Amino acid sequence: MDTQENTQSRYERCKNHLKENRRVYITGAVCLLAGVALAKRGDVKNGIQGAVIQIGNAEYNNKIITELAPRGNAGKGVLDPATGEMAASIRRMAEVKNISRAAVKKAIADGTYESLGEIK
Repeated sequence: MDTQENTQSRYERCKNHLKENRRVYITGAVCLLAGVALAKRGDVKNGIQGAVIQIGNAEYNNKIITELAPRGNAGKGVLDPATGEMAASIRRMAEVKNISRAAVKKAIADGTYESLGEIK
């Protein structure tokens, strides 16, 4: 730093800064006032709406399509012929019947439950 700057008081440095950057502060103030005036007048609307863009004779609509994919492999479907209950997997049938997965597999082997094969 210059020795002159070291001897200047904080007030003088602030005053010099404002003189040097006067245009920036004036531009900022004008923009702020213009924004407030437009907002009060109602020309600026809040929110985003879907846009329809027309180019020549063609019309384009912005659309978002969400596709849900199943998580993992559902497994082998299981049917309980006695009650007509169906489950997408051995684990799900075990949860519904409140038994272990091994018990469901054993019931499929006995013929108590029917295996529906792979579910896709």
